[in-house]
Amino acid sequence: MAIAQMILGVALLFAGRKLYWLFVGAAGFVVGLVVGPQLIKGESEWVAFALALGIGVVGAILALAVQRLAVAIGGFLAGGYLAAMLVQALNLEQGWLAWGVVIVGAIIGTMLVTAVFEYALIGLSALVGALLIVQQLDLSQSVMMLILGGLLLVGVAAQYIALRREQKHEAAKSEAD
Repeated sequence: MAIAQMILGVALLFAGRKLYWLFVGAAGFVVGLVVGPQLIKGESEWVAFALALGIGVVGAILALAVQRLAVAIGGFLAGGYLAAMLVQALNLEQGWLAWGVVIVGAIIGTMLVTAVFEYALIGLSALVGALLIVQQLDLSQSVMMLILGGLLLVGVAAQYIALRREQKHEAAKSEAD
Protein backbone atom coordinates (compact mmCIF):
# COMPACT_ATOMS: atom_id res chain seq x y z
CA MET A 1 0.00 0.00 0.00
CA ALA A 2 2.88 2.39 0.74
CA ILE A 3 4.27 2.03 -2.79
CA ALA A 4 0.85 2.67 -4.31
CA GLN A 5 0.47 5.79 -2.14
CA MET A 6 3.90 7.05 -3.25
CA ILE A 7 3.08 6.47 -6.93
CA LEU A 8 -0.26 8.21 -6.54
CA GLY A 9 1.49 11.07 -4.73
CA VAL A 10 4.01 11.54 -7.54
CA ALA A 11 1.27 11.44 -10.19
CA LEU A 12 -0.74 14.08 -8.34
CA LEU A 13 2.34 16.17 -7.65
CA PHE A 14 3.30 16.48 -11.31
CA ALA A 15 0.07 15.89 -13.26
CA GLY A 16 -2.85 16.50 -10.89
CA ARG A 17 -4.30 19.30 -13.02
CA LYS A 18 -4.01 17.33 -16.23
CA LEU A 19 -5.37 14.15 -14.68
CA TYR A 20 -8.16 15.86 -12.76
CA TRP A 21 -10.13 12.60 -12.57
CA LEU A 22 -7.14 11.03 -10.78
CA PHE A 23 -7.06 14.00 -8.40
CA VAL A 24 -10.75 13.65 -7.61
CA GLY A 25 -10.51 9.87 -7.25
CA ALA A 26 -7.38 10.11 -5.10
CA ALA A 27 -8.93 12.77 -2.88
CA GLY A 28 -11.98 10.55 -2.38
CA PHE A 29 -9.80 7.53 -1.66
CA VAL A 30 -7.62 9.38 0.87
CA VAL A 31 -10.62 10.89 2.63
CA GLY A 32 -12.18 7.43 2.71
CA LEU A 33 -9.02 6.06 4.34
CA VAL A 34 -9.07 8.78 6.99
CA VAL A 35 -12.81 8.93 7.68
CA GLY A 36 -13.80 5.33 6.87
CA PRO A 37 -12.46 3.70 10.04
CA GLN A 38 -14.33 6.27 12.14
CA LEU A 39 -17.60 5.61 10.29
CA ILE A 40 -17.40 1.82 10.39
CA LYS A 41 -15.84 1.16 13.77
CA GLY A 42 -15.17 -2.45 14.56
CA GLU A 43 -14.84 -3.54 10.92
CA SER A 44 -11.61 -4.91 9.47
CA GLU A 45 -9.05 -2.78 7.65
CA TRP A 46 -10.13 -4.41 4.38
CA VAL A 47 -13.67 -3.10 4.80
CA ALA A 48 -12.31 0.42 5.39
CA PHE A 49 -10.00 0.03 2.38
CA ALA A 50 -12.90 -1.16 0.21
CA LEU A 51 -15.00 1.82 1.33
CA ALA A 52 -12.14 4.20 0.50
CA LEU A 53 -11.61 2.57 -2.87
CA GLY A 54 -15.32 2.80 -3.62
CA ILE A 55 -15.37 6.51 -2.79
CA GLY A 56 -12.32 7.04 -5.01
CA VAL A 57 -13.81 5.14 -7.96
CA VAL A 58 -17.11 7.02 -7.71
CA GLY A 59 -15.16 10.29 -7.62
CA ALA A 60 -13.13 9.36 -10.72
CA ILE A 61 -16.25 8.30 -12.64
CA LEU A 62 -17.97 11.55 -11.65
CA ALA A 63 -14.91 13.49 -12.78
CA LEU A 64 -15.10 11.96 -16.22
CA ALA A 65 -18.85 12.57 -16.51
CA VAL A 66 -19.25 16.01 -14.96
CA GLN A 67 -15.86 17.75 -14.85
CA ARG A 68 -16.59 21.00 -12.97
CA LEU A 69 -18.91 19.39 -10.43
CA ALA A 70 -16.47 16.54 -9.87
CA VAL A 71 -13.56 18.92 -9.40
CA ALA A 72 -15.64 20.94 -6.91
CA ILE A 73 -16.27 17.67 -5.04
CA GLY A 74 -12.54 16.94 -5.28
CA GLY A 75 -11.83 20.38 -3.83
CA PHE A 76 -14.28 19.65 -1.02
CA LEU A 77 -12.61 16.31 -0.27
CA ALA A 78 -9.06 17.66 -0.60
CA GLY A 79 -9.87 20.68 1.59
CA GLY A 80 -11.43 18.37 4.16
CA TYR A 81 -8.43 16.04 4.04
CA LEU A 82 -5.96 18.90 4.47
CA ALA A 83 -8.00 20.24 7.39
CA ALA A 84 -8.06 16.75 8.93
CA MET A 85 -4.26 16.63 8.66
CA LEU A 86 -4.15 20.04 10.39
CA VAL A 87 -6.41 18.74 13.17
CA GLN A 88 -4.11 15.74 13.58
CA ALA A 89 -0.93 17.87 13.51
CA LEU A 90 -2.34 20.22 16.17
CA ASN A 91 -3.54 17.28 18.28
CA LEU A 92 -7.03 18.72 18.53
CA GLU A 93 -9.58 16.58 20.32
CA GLN A 94 -11.74 14.34 18.22
CA GLY A 95 -15.24 15.73 18.34
CA TRP A 96 -17.25 18.72 17.22
CA LEU A 97 -14.29 21.12 17.02
CA ALA A 98 -12.30 18.73 14.83
CA TRP A 99 -15.29 18.09 12.56
CA GLY A 100 -15.92 21.84 12.37
CA VAL A 101 -12.35 22.45 11.20
CA VAL A 102 -12.66 19.67 8.61
CA ILE A 103 -15.97 21.05 7.29
CA VAL A 104 -14.57 24.59 7.05
CA GLY A 105 -11.50 23.24 5.23
CA ALA A 106 -13.74 21.33 2.84
CA ILE A 107 -15.81 24.44 2.09
CA ILE A 108 -12.67 26.52 1.51
CA GLY A 109 -11.30 23.81 -0.81
CA THR A 110 -14.54 23.88 -2.82
CA MET A 111 -14.54 27.67 -3.05
CA LEU A 112 -10.90 27.75 -4.16
CA VAL A 113 -11.34 25.16 -6.86
CA THR A 114 -14.46 26.75 -8.30
CA ALA A 115 -13.14 30.34 -8.17
CA VAL A 116 -9.77 29.78 -9.77
CA PHE A 117 -10.25 26.37 -11.32
CA GLU A 118 -6.91 25.66 -13.02
CA TYR A 119 -4.68 27.28 -10.39
CA ALA A 120 -6.55 25.82 -7.43
CA LEU A 121 -6.40 22.40 -9.06
CA ILE A 122 -2.64 22.82 -9.46
CA GLY A 123 -2.16 23.89 -5.84
CA LEU A 124 -4.47 21.34 -4.25
CA SER A 125 -3.29 18.39 -6.34
CA ALA A 126 0.38 19.27 -5.73
CA LEU A 127 -0.27 19.64 -1.99
CA VAL A 128 -2.17 16.35 -1.70
CA GLY A 129 0.51 14.63 -3.81
CA ALA A 130 3.29 16.02 -1.63
CA LEU A 131 1.43 14.94 1.53
CA LEU A 132 0.93 11.42 0.20
CA ILE A 133 4.67 11.15 -0.46
CA VAL A 134 5.81 12.70 2.83
CA GLN A 135 3.48 10.52 4.90
CA GLN A 136 5.48 7.49 3.76
CA LEU A 137 8.79 8.89 5.01
CA ASP A 138 10.10 8.01 8.44
CA LEU A 139 11.79 11.29 9.30
CA SER A 140 11.55 13.96 11.97
CA GLN A 141 8.63 16.39 11.79
CA SER A 142 10.85 19.34 10.85
CA VAL A 143 12.60 17.45 8.04
CA MET A 144 9.25 16.21 6.76
CA MET A 145 7.91 19.78 6.68
CA LEU A 146 10.95 20.93 4.69
CA ILE A 147 10.51 18.09 2.22
CA LEU A 148 6.78 18.82 2.00
CA GLY A 149 7.49 22.46 1.19
CA GLY A 150 10.10 21.54 -1.41
CA LEU A 151 7.87 18.96 -3.07
CA LEU A 152 4.97 21.42 -3.09
CA LEU A 153 7.09 24.08 -4.82
CA VAL A 154 8.39 21.60 -7.39
CA GLY A 155 4.90 20.21 -8.09
CA VAL A 156 3.28 23.64 -8.44
CA ALA A 157 6.10 24.86 -10.70
CA ALA A 158 5.96 21.76 -12.91
CA GLN A 159 2.19 21.93 -13.33
CA TYR A 160 2.22 25.70 -13.89
CA ILE A 161 4.89 25.38 -16.59
CA ALA A 162 2.83 22.66 -18.29
CA LEU A 163 -0.28 24.88 -18.14
CA ARG A 164 1.57 27.84 -19.66
CA ARG A 165 2.90 25.64 -22.49
CA GLU A 166 -0.63 24.44 -23.22
CA GLN A 167 -1.95 28.01 -23.21
CA LYS A 168 0.80 29.19 -25.58
CA HIS A 169 0.17 26.23 -27.88
CA GLU A 170 -3.58 26.99 -27.94
CA ALA A 171 -2.91 30.68 -28.60
CA ALA A 172 -0.56 29.87 -31.47
CA LYS A 173 -3.11 27.44 -32.89
CA SER A 174 -5.86 30.10 -32.67
CA GLU A 175 -3.70 32.64 -34.50
CA ALA A 176 -2.94 30.11 -37.24
CA ASP A 177 -6.66 29.50 -37.81
